[in-house]
Amino acid sequence: MSQETQAAMLHDCREAFADTLIALARDDERIVAVCNDSVGSSNLAKFKAEFPDRMINVGIAEQDLVGVAAGLANGGLIPFASAAAPFYFDMVHMEVTKGEQGIFFDGAMTPHGNPALQLAMTALVPAYGLKWEPGATKLLIVSVGTGQPRPMKPEWRSKPLLLSVWKAIHALTSLAYDSSQLGTSILQWLGTSPQPWHINGEIDGLEHSLPGCLPLWTFVRYDSPLEPGWLEKHFEEKFSTQQIADLVKMDDDKMVPELYRVGEMAGEKLIKPEHFPDCFNPS
Repeated sequence: MSQETQAAMLHDCREAFADTLIALARDDERIVAVCNDSVGSSNLAKFKAEFPDRMINVGIAEQDLVGVAAGLANGGLIPFASAAAPFYFDMVHMEVTKGEQGIFFDGAMTPHGNPALQLAMTALVPAYGLKWEPGATKLLIVSVGTGQPRPMKPEWRSKPLLLSVWKAIHALTSLAYDSSQLGTSILQWLGTSPQPWHINGEIDGLEHSLPGCLPLWTFVRYDSPLEPGWLEKHFEEKFSTQQIADLVKMDDDKMVPELYRVGEMAGEKLIKPEHFPDCFNPS
C-alpha cells in the first residue's frame, strides 16, 4: 500500500469539512455553523474560535437542529448543520408492546427528559397495569441527574446579529431544564424525602407542603449542578469559570475522567445508607 493511500485512509474527513467551512465563511459573512453540543466531535472548534458569533449550539436537541437551521436560512443566512449523531431522519419505529409499534425519540424537549415522574405514574396509574400500592414505605423513587447548569446566556447583548437565534435556542434549553425541575418539584411535593432537593429560592425543597394527603412515595434526588456556588459548597473545592464551561460540554471525551471525578464526589456527599431503609430491601 502506497504512502498516499495510507494517508488518505487515515485522514479525518471532519477536518476537510471544517477547513472548507472556515474558508467559505471568510468570504461570506452569511455563513453560520449549527451543532447540537457537538463542537468537538464535529471538529468545529477552529470555526468557533474564528467566528464565535456565527457558531450556534442548540444543545442536546438533535431534532431541533435542522429546524433551527431552516429558520436561519429563511432569515437570509447560510447555515451548515452538523451533528456527531444527527437526527435528520424519521423517528425510529419500534415494538413497544407485542404487535404494536411505538416511536422512539429524544425526550429532552418533553416533560419526560427526566423520566422519574412518568415511572411513578407507570407504577401507580391502573391503566398501565402494574397497580403498585402507594405510600412512603411502599414506593421508593430515586432520580439521578447528569449534571446541568441553570440556562443563562448574558452574551446575547453583544450579539445583535443573532439575537433572535440565541433567544430561540435558549427557549429550548430552558424548556428542557424547566421540565426537569417541574418533574422533581411534583415528586417532592406529593411524597416525602430524606434529603429534599433544592428547587429554587422561593420554595426550597417543598418540605411540609403535602396538599392534604399522605405521601404517595419516598423520593430522593442525586445530582451535581455544574454551578460554581453549588460545587464549592458541597465539594469544598473551587472550580474556575473555564473548568465549569468545559464540564458542561457533552461532546468532549477528554472531560470524561473529570466528569467521573465530579460524579464520584457527588455520590460520596449525597448518597447515604439511611436513604434506603429496610422496608425497601427486596430480599
